[in-house]
Formats: sequence, structure tokens, C-alpha cells
Amino acid sequence: MSDLYSIQVTSETFETDVLKKSQETPVLVDFYAEWCGPCKSLGPILERLADEYAGAFVLAKVDSDAEQMLVTSMGIRSLPTVVLFKDGQPADHFMGALPEGEIRAILDRHVERLEASPIERASELVELGQYDEAIALYQLITADDPENYDVYLDMAQALMKKGDLESAKAIVDRLPDAQKTDPRAKSILAGKAFQELLAGAPDRVSCESRVTANAADSAARY
Repeated sequence: MSDLYSIQVTSETFETDVLKKSQETPVLVDFYAEWCGPCKSLGPILERLADEYAGAFVLAKVDSDAEQMLVTSMGIRSLPTVVLFKDGQPADHFMGALPEGEIRAILDRHVERLEASPIERASELVELGQYDEAIALYQLITADDPENYDVYLDMAQALMKKGDLESAKAIVDRLPDAQKTDPRAKSILAGKAFQELLAGAPDRVSCESRVTANAADSAARY
């Protein structure tokens, strides 16, 4: 579950996170339990839709075993039950693990999808750990706007998070000098320098052998 679009809700936070929040953005409340088989089938579908709709609605999850008073006050009689709140009131609901297409149809009756910019979408993909997709989108953006150095830095950061420091540094190296003072560029250059330092260091076995042969070899100790 992505923390970007999904939250865990309790009795104490229900008013703020569901009722008040739904005045701004629809909130889809999933009443579930760990022992509930259909809940386990439904949960990943709701989470995937929350990521796909990218903030057009918030997925709020309620552990029914832990929040029995809230469940009772809401009149929940079977699990899973999903209630869509809008403008502080229940606007729709369904029970059971419906197919994804039916859930999507319910959402589309009440939820207006947000059109994120390509840069915003790429940033969201990075947050979700979908680095290859984010990098591909950054490449499309820079192809249309080759002097948008800020996007190059974002792409380099995505490469670094993916573990490809070599490609990240190559991007930074091609940027104008003024851009290399950006904290993102400095972080990448420092990371690459540290990686090279580690690569040039002797391995643990070699160091232990040197210390065994010469206890005064402080360089091998460290």
C-alpha cells in the first residue's frame, strides 16, 4: 500500500481523516479484518486503484477488529464493506470483493480524476519505487524540453535511487556548471565518489591477513 494515497484510520482519526477530508476529496473507506478471506482479495485491488487514480480519492482502511465501536456506529454488518464518503456524507457503498471493473464504475460516478503533469506523474512513480517507469517519463520530458535541467536532476536522482550511480553521475557531468551546485547533483557526485572509494579498498579477508601478519598495520585495521 502506498502511503501517498492510502491511510489507516481509527475511531480517533475518523472525523478528521474521513468526514472532514471528504469535504475536499472523496474518501473510500475499506472496513476489513485480517481473518477475512475476501478482504485479502479486495485490499490489493483498492490499493492499486488508489495509486492509479493518483490522489483523486483517498483510500482509508479501518481494521474492524481493532475499531469495533466505529464499525458498530457505521452499521457495518459484513466484511468487507466499502463506503465512499463525499462532502462529509456516505455517497455510495458496496459489500464483498467486487471485480475491479465494478469498483472502477462506482468510483467514476463520484470521483473526478486529477490530470497530473508529466513531471508530477514521474515524481509519483519515484515515490512508488517504479524507477524504470519514472526514468522513461523523464526522458520523454527532456526530449521535448532539452534545457529543463531541473528534470535532468530529477532523472539523475531516480537513477541513483535505482542503484545506477554511474548513469546518474553521467547526467550530472553533462549539466552546466551552475546546475552542479544543486543539492541533488552534490548528493549524486558524493555518492559516486564514495562508491569509487569503496571499490578501491581491499576486501575484509585481505585486511585481516595483513593485520595477522603485522599487528601494527593501522591502515589494514580501518
